Amino acid sequence: MTPKPSNQTQKPLARITILSAVLFFMAAALFPAQSTAGEKKSKNSPAVQVDDAVSDELSYLLQIASLPKTEQAAFDPGAVENLLNFVLSDKKEALYHTGKKKFSNQASAYHEFDMGRGMERLLKLSYHPDIPGFSLAPTSMRVSRWIEEDGSRERMTGIWKHLDGLDRPVILRGTERIVNTPDQFSGGYYAYNLNRTVILFKHRGRNVLISLSRQPHVSDVGRMGVVLGPDENWDYLYSGKKGLTRAGLEWVRSYMYDSSAAAIVYETSPGRCRHALFKWLRAGWLRANVVKKKHIYQGLKRYAGAFKKIVESPFLPDAPELAAAFSEIRSLSENALKEKARVYLTHLEKKYSHDKKAARQLSRFLKDRDAYLAQMTKEEMRSILVVEHMKKALRRTPVAAAHGLTY
Repeated sequence: MTPKPSNQTQKPLARITILSAVLFFMAAALFPAQSTAGEKKSKNSPAVQVDDAVSDELSYLLQIASLPKTEQAAFDPGAVENLLNFVLSDKKEALYHTGKKKFSNQASAYHEFDMGRGMERLLKLSYHPDIPGFSLAPTSMRVSRWIEEDGSRERMTGIWKHLDGLDRPVILRGTERIVNTPDQFSGGYYAYNLNRTVILFKHRGRNVLISLSRQPHVSDVGRMGVVLGPDENWDYLYSGKKGLTRAGLEWVRSYMYDSSAAAIVYETSPGRCRHALFKWLRAGWLRANVVKKKHIYQGLKRYAGAFKKIVESPFLPDAPELAAAFSEIRSLSENALKEKARVYLTHLEKKYSHDKKAARQLSRFLKDRDAYLAQMTKEEMRSILVVEHMKKALRRTPVAAAHGLTY
């Protein structure tokens, strides 16, 4: 007769089973199955691991991105030939990834898109010191700024000037502070630093930009946010409260443990560029990773869709005009920012008064308007005005303007 397991054996097994069930529930809640046409397409597409030669060259780039700031970075364009050939190649519909073995066991994904804009215009928009990066990626970032204390902002200024006489690679390094937008399903948003390495060089006579990022430390704890209405509205609410907004997960203390990215922008012809994005991510709860390839892929598409629409818009002002508008916002006093933020929140509630789900979340987090405004930083209030200005510039409808007001 087989002896029954002791209670001492059963209890650890029970704990493991319960923990596994909780983690499975979290993964499903944080990253549930999607249903839009684009997401169905990615779900049904086969997963294809890129060639080892491409993975090796990506690993080489991330090693450069991981160098201490005190160490001089060197780059050999010949060391990424297979990677650039992959970027330029025609590809079948698939969910491309790098595998985990060479990348700290992180899930990964790849996405590419073509744009009818040349390298110089992209650099002037993306690396102007007075144009915040989130203005071009409002569905992905709430706040983004170069850390001024270590000189990052100054180093990145005027990178487009290197395009003339680019006879050798130009390498610039800095640190950026990011607060992302709420996840569309869990509502979680995170603040973290990224060490960035930007490489500008020629390949077969064409301009190429490689932008690398490594997350040096675990993110701040995830906080509760809300996507109001369709994501393309660019309307978000940030509670400042720890946890996840999704029902049943308010107690969860989630983190982005590690992330890296390699973005390649290749000027395929005058006035046209191909953007290729590789991203690796490990995030979850209790050090357990719940991120899968498809989640990263969907995040890349979320970013790319907004960025492409903005930069290709015929209504987008030139960089100097945008910079002047954002400098004016930056000069506002805290009291002026707070008053404009108050107007924004009032009309945000009016805009979504007939959307039961959004109205419920707005009522939940804006119950004490003064307390909500008091916990907002100047940077967070400026970000509202920047995004609203972008809506106006692109002939979209700003929140307050929809109700007869302007900022």
